Amino acid sequence: MIIPYIINIEKYMTTLTQGFSEPKLNLSSKKYWLYAPGRNAVLWDEFYNQGIMGLGWDNLGDLNDYSSKEEITIKLQELSDSTVNPYNNASANYEFKEAVAIGDIVIAKKGRSELIGYGIITSDYFYDNSRSSYQKCRKIDWKKKGSWKTGFSLPLKTLTDVTKYTTEHPDYEFYYERVMGIMDANEEYQLKFPLNSIFYGPLGTGKTYNTILRSAQIIENRMIDNFSEAQGIFNENLGEQIEFITFHQNYSYEDFIQGIRPDVESGNNLTFEKKDGVFTRIAVNALFEYYKEHRKLNQTTTSSGKSDENEIYLDFIENIKSRENKEYSTIGGFKVFVNNINNNGNIEFTYNNRSRRYTVSSKRLLKLFASYKDISEIKNLNKDIRGIIGGCDCSIYWVALKEFIEFYNNYESVPAEDIQDEFEEVGYKTKKKLLSTVDLNDLRKVSKKSVKKYVIIIDEINRANISRVFGELITLIEPDKRSHGHIPLTCTLPAGDSFLIPSNLYIIGTMNTADKSIALLDIALRRRFEFISMYPLYEIEGQEIFDVDILQKINKQIKEKKGYDFQIGHSYFMGDNMDLNERMNNKVIPLLLEYFMNDEKEVKGILSSAGLTVKPDSWPLEIDREA
Repeated sequence: MIIPYIINIEKYMTTLTQGFSEPKLNLSSKKYWLYAPGRNAVLWDEFYNQGIMGLGWDNLGDLNDYSSKEEITIKLQELSDSTVNPYNNASANYEFKEAVAIGDIVIAKKGRSELIGYGIITSDYFYDNSRSSYQKCRKIDWKKKGSWKTGFSLPLKTLTDVTKYTTEHPDYEFYYERVMGIMDANEEYQLKFPLNSIFYGPLGTGKTYNTILRSAQIIENRMIDNFSEAQGIFNENLGEQIEFITFHQNYSYEDFIQGIRPDVESGNNLTFEKKDGVFTRIAVNALFEYYKEHRKLNQTTTSSGKSDENEIYLDFIENIKSRENKEYSTIGGFKVFVNNINNNGNIEFTYNNRSRRYTVSSKRLLKLFASYKDISEIKNLNKDIRGIIGGCDCSIYWVALKEFIEFYNNYESVPAEDIQDEFEEVGYKTKKKLLSTVDLNDLRKVSKKSVKKYVIIIDEINRANISRVFGELITLIEPDKRSHGHIPLTCTLPAGDSFLIPSNLYIIGTMNTADKSIALLDIALRRRFEFISMYPLYEIEGQEIFDVDILQKINKQIKEKKGYDFQIGHSYFMGDNMDLNERMNNKVIPLLLEYFMNDEKEVKGILSSAGLTVKPDSWPLEIDREA
């Protein structure tokens, strides 16, 4: 079958630029738009932070006041007092309102040769008269921000539909694929960071410095050279996308993963409750990013206009818990009862006068509901139900499905325009419940590149009992065992929760080699982490290291007597304090005395080899450079 495609020659000629080839029918349902957020991208940061895109030509007013592109054209001619056809400007305004659609990809540009990010349209056109300019708006979920040079000229227009254009580049068929590929390729180059890494080395060699820098780069999804900028990003995200903890000898599995803790807020009665540790909490928050993206990809509402089915299921569970009558009838007339609802939101039924329990899985029930929205559609009980979810007690699943359909049909949904706000306010417990209702295979369909990244930093990772702290998670942290790995694995936590580690959670450890060498670390830890060495530097571009010759001479002696892992880090010879006596007496000499077990003769020898004179009869040892 031949599908005719009519090319608008005038539009084609005005958007033609280097990198484009001829238009071609692209059967993709979504469109790709190149867009300039203000002249020279002056509004980019504002739009990115507010999650919107806006259009100028403010004297046009609300585009809802125009019924056609021709009316916009006439108005633009009136405003400019000209008879010249403002084709590009009229097209941009008309397409912004009528052609751009929810789900389309918008690629932001700066000038003619720089890409600065992209996002996904999440709303229809609206006019925001609270803004002083660029009042024509759409909401957008910006996915990436950065700076990528194209090497070729981009279209000059403010808004350009590039969906149907091909490219002569050998690696891409369509122009938008080439443009997106530039950002993706750079991302791969920038962020080849391992999911599990440990910075190791002696004290003062920049482990914390580099941890902060790398965390910011992971969160921002771009390279960052300025440490002050990285520190600002780190502080802003600490407690949200970044967690920082310090291991010590008494740190335990209960602190890190999950444990039973006394409830100190329940009055005089001593009670205990399940408490998730810091790692479990950040893992759940990170995994929920996939859930949010999965929901966006499948629309924020169902075709009937109702809220997300997983959320409705949670309310269904709460409704069942509150019912006084928990007795139901199967299709054959047998009585069944709800005995329990477990931590994962699964419903446990029993038949009348029987002890055996039958579990209805939330995930399998929702999968069944996806195929049968009306219980009368099930004609052959065993064949219809098992054909969708496999082996089960079909009578029990029929009961659960019947009750859920009835609850679903009577459910009052949150208005669609409030869904995004609802996402932002969802609490930790709700996140866990929602994740328990969704199939991992659905989350795995979401690209790792489209979700926020999270970082947990474990300072002094070698000071705890790793086997005790990590438990079964020492296996699950491996990249191929995570949510988007080749063989994703889940485990059951002590409280019965199903748990897996998401692929967007980075673990960064720091290790002071003066405490323990790599060779002495738990072999399970060594096998699953990539180790990045941090040893003293004597030259750093753009930064000054004071008294480099003294530092080098001290470390030469230490390497000969104690080994590389006990050197003095360069950070002790950097910063605002240029006073050598103060730095040596208050920081370096106490460290040397600790390394050499207060052996005064040994430490004096090291200092002497560096050309430093120790004050006579001083204890603790002190130097006086002027002596």
